[in-house]
Amino acid sequence: MEKRWLVLLGVFLLVLAARIFFTFQTPYLTSDTAYLHTRIIDNLREGTLLFDDPLGFDGRTLIHSPLFDMIIAVFTLFMPISLATKIIPAIFASLLVFPTYLLAYTLTKDEKSSVIAATLAGITPFFFAFTFNHLSSLTLSIPLLFLLLYLWTQIPKKLMLFLILITFFILLTPLSLIFVSTLGVYFALCALDRINLSLANFELGLFTMAFALWAHFIFYKEALLTHGFFIIWQNIPTALLGQYYSETSILSVLFYLGIFVVFFGIYAVYKYAIQTPQKESTLLVALGVVSAVCLWLKLIPLNTALILLGISLTILASQTLTIFSKYISTTKFKKFSKSIYGLVAIGLVATTLIPTYALTKEEFATTITDEDYDALIFVKHDFPADARIIAPASFGHYVTGIANRSNVIDTYFLLEPQINERYNDIERLYKTPLETEAITIFDKYNATHLLVPSYLPNVKFQSACFKRTDFHNVHIYEKNPDCKLEVVA
Repeated sequence: MEKRWLVLLGVFLLVLAARIFFTFQTPYLTSDTAYLHTRIIDNLREGTLLFDDPLGFDGRTLIHSPLFDMIIAVFTLFMPISLATKIIPAIFASLLVFPTYLLAYTLTKDEKSSVIAATLAGITPFFFAFTFNHLSSLTLSIPLLFLLLYLWTQIPKKLMLFLILITFFILLTPLSLIFVSTLGVYFALCALDRINLSLANFELGLFTMAFALWAHFIFYKEALLTHGFFIIWQNIPTALLGQYYSETSILSVLFYLGIFVVFFGIYAVYKYAIQTPQKESTLLVALGVVSAVCLWLKLIPLNTALILLGISLTILASQTLTIFSKYISTTKFKKFSKSIYGLVAIGLVATTLIPTYALTKEEFATTITDEDYDALIFVKHDFPADARIIAPASFGHYVTGIANRSNVIDTYFLLEPQINERYNDIERLYKTPLETEAITIFDKYNATHLLVPSYLPNVKFQSACFKRTDFHNVHIYEKNPDCKLEVVA
């Protein structure tokens, strides 16, 4: 094995070790949607697909690709599901170092800069923090996306591998629409910069775009007929959609992307996509443009957009690092070039590690607590099977995944009618001091219990109509079925 591949394997193992270390700091999975995936995996292990979900929203149809969950389910044949749901996504995410190295090497033909770029990609703050303990298809689809970008630069030599992986990618995740949009923007930028592309590139690109659009139209046909054009916002409640972007400032984004990475990446964009355009650099710039536009239009989650932007800038930064290395070797500081290069590399890694650690610690704060978990286990064992639990939308999958009880709302919104009204009702329930309003909302959604997680203040209405059970900072209210509102003429 070549030395560079041994070094890259070492980087992969270091990134994997860091992910596993943080992952096992808690026995729980960090995101609530992870528990929807665990339910899907449990059903797959029993030989069924969870398309008709009896627990979410008291019964609904799930439109999703089970491919990622099928892969995890295969691994549960060899290890406990509690290990498979933590270790396998960590391995998938750590594989990102390989395609990013290949892309960086394609751009620079410099091994040192490419290894540094691969290391930075492995610890990219947004990608590390939002996938380190999340059972999410992003852990597989992000490395696969950048592998496809690399294979695109190797067409026609890698044509068959590209066709196999793009088919798998389209079946795996809607993120494939980002990839085909990137190809469209790439063609436009190449035309503007008068970069010659082969006919094979155009034909393959048009085929990929047509196939991806057709496949997603077939797969999401029911949702398209239900929501129409607004499916691109995934039926997310208006109030929640605004919250996704309201608490983020440009300065915090720059910090979490890594100041050095952003500076080096932007210079590479100027040098190799504007001043002297190159095909490979233009491809990564196209991905950045698509991510930025989708973020502006709120078409993809903020974290996903910043993951794509962060990794793209990291790969482009390798070009600036290579330019810097060559420049130093031509100056009077030539004999110190290795030391200076090393200091710059350390600066890049440090300004990436610090925000990665900070963001990861913030994510730990959103992980379900022991007292929340104990309360849900109490619900599972002591509440009737037909209990219907009101909890915040961000807690809904915990109710179905851990307590195995029906919820009133969670964060899967497709095909749900009047979702804005439902979301606003539940938000209002946690703030109202009026018992009459609380009873109205309970009866409207046929709810039997209200769960107040540890991160929320206790509700203000408390009366004989609601029996309270406490688990330290977690409170559960059971509504007396005899308490009803009557209209008196």
